[in-house]
This record gives sequence, C-alpha cells and structure tokens, in this order.
Amino acid sequence: MRFSLSAKLALLLMAGISCVLVPALVITYFHVGKSALREDQESFIGAMRLMEENINTGFLFLTSAKLDGVTRAKERLRASARRYAYLIAPDAMPDTAAEEYPAESPARESSLILAYLRNELKSQQKREGLLVDSFFPASLEQGPQTMLGLRPEMTDFKGQSLREELVGLSPAGKFKIYRLPGHGPTLVYFLPAFGKAQGKVVVCAISIQSLEDEAEVAFQAIVRRLEKRVASLSLYPNGFIALLDSSGAHIVGKGDFGSSESASLAPLFAQAGASGASVQEVVRMKRSDGTKGDYFAAMGFSRPFRWYIVMAAPIDEINASSHALLRRLSLQSLGIGLVALLVSLFMLRRAIRPLRLLLPKISALPDMDFSTPQAGTALSRDLPLGRNDEVGDLARSFSAMGERLQENIRALVESLATQERMQGELDAAREIQRGILPPPELAPNIFGISSSAMLVPAWEVGGDLYYFFTLPDGRHAFVIGDVSGKGVPAALFMAVTVTVARYTLASASDPGAALARINAILEAHNPQTMFVTLFLALYDPANRRLDYANGGHNQPLLVSGGAVTRLEGLSGPIVGVMPDAHYQSFSRTLQEGELCLLYTDGVIEAVNESGEIYGEERLEIYLAAHGAKHPRDLLNGIFADVEQFRGEAEPFDDITMLAFARR
Repeated sequence: MRFSLSAKLALLLMAGISCVLVPALVITYFHVGKSALREDQESFIGAMRLMEENINTGFLFLTSAKLDGVTRAKERLRASARRYAYLIAPDAMPDTAAEEYPAESPARESSLILAYLRNELKSQQKREGLLVDSFFPASLEQGPQTMLGLRPEMTDFKGQSLREELVGLSPAGKFKIYRLPGHGPTLVYFLPAFGKAQGKVVVCAISIQSLEDEAEVAFQAIVRRLEKRVASLSLYPNGFIALLDSSGAHIVGKGDFGSSESASLAPLFAQAGASGASVQEVVRMKRSDGTKGDYFAAMGFSRPFRWYIVMAAPIDEINASSHALLRRLSLQSLGIGLVALLVSLFMLRRAIRPLRLLLPKISALPDMDFSTPQAGTALSRDLPLGRNDEVGDLARSFSAMGERLQENIRALVESLATQERMQGELDAAREIQRGILPPPELAPNIFGISSSAMLVPAWEVGGDLYYFFTLPDGRHAFVIGDVSGKGVPAALFMAVTVTVARYTLASASDPGAALARINAILEAHNPQTMFVTLFLALYDPANRRLDYANGGHNQPLLVSGGAVTRLEGLSGPIVGVMPDAHYQSFSRTLQEGELCLLYTDGVIEAVNESGEIYGEERLEIYLAAHGAKHPRDLLNGIFADVEQFRGEAEPFDDITMLAFARR
C-alpha cells in the first residue's frame, strides 16, 4: 500500500496544530480566568442586591402593616363612637340597629342592646385603652369638660384649632390627631350625637403608641426574616455581610465585622449614602484581628430605612476557584503540547528519511561542471528514480533539472559570448562616434569669441550631435542636433548628419540654404524614415554678425547682463523626412558679453525620482545667475545642476550643449 508523502505531511500538520494548542490554551487561561472572576463578582453583587430587595420588600410590608393598623383603628373608633351615641340617646336607635351587632346578643330589644353596647365599650376601654366621652362644644369655652382634657384652642398636627374643627362638623364625623395631656399623640374621632342628645359631640380616642407597638411587631418580624436570609447565605471563609442603620449600629450580620472594618469602608459608606446606589470597589482593609489585605467590597443603601448593606470578601478567596481552573488548564496544555511535540518529531524523522538520498547530489551541485556532456548523467546517478511516491517524483524532477540546467548553462555561455562581442562593438561604435565629433577643448576661443561643447549619451551610443569648425573666410560654424530614436541606428544617422553638415556648410554661405541641402541629402538616403532636429549658426567675428537657421530644434537662449531671452525664428520643419523643404535664414548682431546656449531635449526633460522634469524655467534661472562664466564652466555647471536635480533616477535622454559668447 502506497503511503504518500502528502499523507505524512498531513499527519505532521496535525501534530503542528496540537503544538499550537498550547498557546491557544494559554490565551484561554487569561480569558477564562477573567470570566470566572467576573462571574464570582457578579454572584457576590447579586447576593447583595437580593438583600436590598428583601429590605425593600420588608419596608413595603411594614408600610402596609402601619396603614392596615391605622385603618383598623379608625374602624374601631368609628364603631365605638356610634355605640356610645346610642347609649346616650337610646330614642334615636333605629329598629334595625340590632342587625349591626353580633347575632349572639341575647335579644333584639333595645334594653338588651344597650346593655350589650355598654359591656362592649367597657371591654374595649380595658383591652385597647379606648377613651370615649361626649361634650357640648360651647362648654369647652368654660374649661376642659371631658376625661380627654380637650380645650378649644388645642391644635392638631396641621395647626388647626379644635374650635375651628367643631364648627359645621359633618354627620359622618371627623378624625384628628392631637397631643393630649397625659396621653401623648392620640388619634381622635368626633361624631355629632343624635336624638335627644343632639348638640353634643361624641369623642372617641386611642393612643398612637398602640399603633406604634403594632408596627414594632411587624418591624421585628422583618428583622427576623432578614436574619434567616443572611444566615442562609454562603460566604467566603474570611468574608462578611452586615446590615447597619444610619448611625452605624449593627442590625443583622454574618462573619466578623467591627469598628476596624467599618473604618476601612468609610469612603464607601459616604459614596453609597450620597448617591443612593450600589457601589463596588477593591479596598485595602484592616481587620479586627490586625490582618490586612485587598478585599472586594459591595455596598448598597436602602433609602426607606436608611440602612446600609455591606458585603466583602478577600480577593484571594474570590480568585481561588478561577486560579484552580487555570492551573488545571495549564497542566493539560503542557501535557498536550509535549505529546504533540513528540509525535511531530517522530513523524518528521520518518518523513524526511528518503529525502536524505538527495542531499549528496544537492551538495555536489555547486562544484559540478555542466559544460561537460557527462554532467547530467552524473547528477541523476544513484537517485531513487523508481520510487512510486513524491520522493520518486522529486528525484526524477531533480534529474530533469540537471539536464535542463546543463542546457541552460551552455546557452548562457553562448549568450555571454555574444553579449561580450556586442559590447565590444558598442564600445567601438562609441569611440568612432567620439572620433566624429570634435573634442570640446578645440572649440574656438580666439578673436573675441569663446566657446565650448558637451555631449553625455544616456546609452553607450546616442543620437545627439554637435559640431564646430572655422570656415576659410574666418567665420565660425556651430551645429547642434537631436536624432530620433536611441542606440546604434540613431548613432549611425547622427554620423551621416554630421558628415553632410560639415561639408555642406564648408561650401555654403547661407545657413538656410545649407539646411535645405542637408535635408535633401538625408531624405534621399533615409529608408528607416528617421529625422533630426538641427540648428546651424555662422558667426562672423569681423562684424559680430550671427547668421542661423533652425530646423525644428529647441530655440537657443541668449544671456546678457543677467537677462535671458530666446533666439527667435524657426526656419522650417524637422530635417530628413520632407523633400523640397524650404528653410529661412535669420541674422542678428552678437553684443559684447552676450552668450548663446544651444541644447537638446535631454537637458530640460531630465526627470527626478518624483517624476518632475527639470524644465526650461530652471535652466533660465541658472543662466541668469551664471551666464557671465566662460562657456566651458557654464556647461559644466548646468550639467552638475541637472545631475543634482535628477538624483538616483535613470537618465532619460542624451544631454548635449554648445555655447559661444562674445568676450
């Protein structure tokens, strides 16, 4: 059965994935640890919020109990007042009055009902501390007339006097709270009497303290329920929970909580009391036993009771379960990583064992001479070419590579020989081109004229040209041109152009006619349809006259006293492609100190690394600043400025310049 190398690499990849499991579990270590800690803290805070809910529920229960107590007290006062009213005015008792009282009453006759009412009132007075009496409102002005010590100027808790309350008293009666002498705050019910006692007011009262006693019973029930709730909570070994009133007095709690803990939590008490919301914070706490440590504390504030609920536990104990989980994950990750590493090493050794057959061949490859016919055979000798797996495929590919490498090296040797031969020919062409052009140091520098020239090809040979010589009549001829294209074809066309221009100018006195003659000769022998831009100038030092013709070339620049102008006039089109083209001559006088610069596109079209071109403006600025220099120094300066602008960018075109000046 074939067990391919790809299958082995798959097993190796699985082993590698197992190794990746270790950092993955390490990352999980931190995420799970944070999640576990967050869950512990949320559970901690949840217990405190449950306590807050229990306290708020207790407050609602207490409030409801107080309201129920007041309602029941009012009902008792209302019923007792009516009973007393029937006692003092039996004639007003309706026939149906017996229906308002218990069926156990011995009879329905009025006398028996009155006896029952009298006994019931006495029982209430004794059992509940009920106070009942009657009085005429007018008699109060003479002094207290009842056992309650009522006086007309007595005011209730709203500031209204008893005299005002008794005026127009409703038949349904009215409840008021007064502070009665010897009784304290008292709930009082006033009911107008009826029948023969009409004009009197029945008053029935019960002490507020009895209501407070009932509320206290309800409050103690709330406290006992909270104690059971706190006792049922599971705290950390050194944690605690405490319920405190606004003065800091301990109500219920679990765990050690004393003055030292209270002092450590003072900022949280202030924060919770001010905001009325729950706060959680890690605090440095000093315990009553003298120990110190970081505690996670949660504190709530119950506004109805103005109670504080505080829970705290050491950070170490909260984190203990998380740390245990993380240690377990770390040990598991380490074990899995070690097993994966061992498996990976074992599989890797088995997988690369066949590849060792190729190592000697690969080591001998740099020293092998592939120029010999036996190189390819020697490279494939002893390789496992017959294996039916990827190793065999690799061995066969390696053998084929040796054969192709041998072929490529032979082709490369032949190509290098050809390239060297072509380079030699280019070097020879460059030397021939240089031989055609006059050296810059031979430029005319006599009889009131100074001149110089420069040509820097972008390639081994180029298509730019310049030429200068002195005619038999004493005039100086200056020629500059730019052939289309690059390389050897442009260099050959340039050589022909220089030769034709040299001999045409020697026999012609007019630059325009000479340019027309050059165009005719080049066009007649131009199978590749190449062309050249050409500028011809004849300078006569005797009369300072400059005759020139421009065949599609850049307009020369004139520099005089720092001012830069152009030598105007375009004689005709480019040279060498249009038969019978006519070219016009132009003339002007060259002033003292005036310099004329002839140049090709390679100067103004030089490009830097940012894609900017040198441009005519930079050239004119440089001429304005340095135009007074000798032409040789000026050309060297222009070239240096162009090179500095170009930087590391490759040269775009040949740079050719020719300058002459009247000095």
